[in-house]
Order: sequence, then structure tokens, then C-alpha cells
Amino acid sequence: ELDGVESTENLTISKKIIDATNPKLLKELGVVEFDHVLVLGECDSLPAQAADTKTLITLLNIPN
Repeated sequence: ELDGVESTENLTISKKIIDATNPKLLKELGVVEFDHVLVLGECDSLPAQAADTKTLITLLNIPN
């Protein structure tokens, strides 16, 4: 059950922990088939600038 979500009938949520800056791994995940992708930065393990850089590289590697 998700707070604020009336129905999850057509909703699939999955979590994968990978090096998302690696385009090969993104391709293997099949991200081009996804309707939406949520990219979370590594704010606990990296300085802010490094986390932002990894997030930007990830977004650039996701094909549209």
C-alpha cells in the first residue's frame, strides 16, 4: 500500500542498485522501455558536487 495512491493496479515498482554512469548497465536494464525513471543521488556517500556529477552523467546516458 502506498500513501496517497488510490490504485496500484497498473503500477510496478522495482529497485536496482548499479553504477548508473555505465551506459552498458543502463541498456541491460532496458530503461528505454520504462515510462518513468527516478534517479537518486548518493548524498550520504559522496560530496554534493560529485553526487550531482554522477546524477547528471546518469541522466545523459539514459536514451530517450
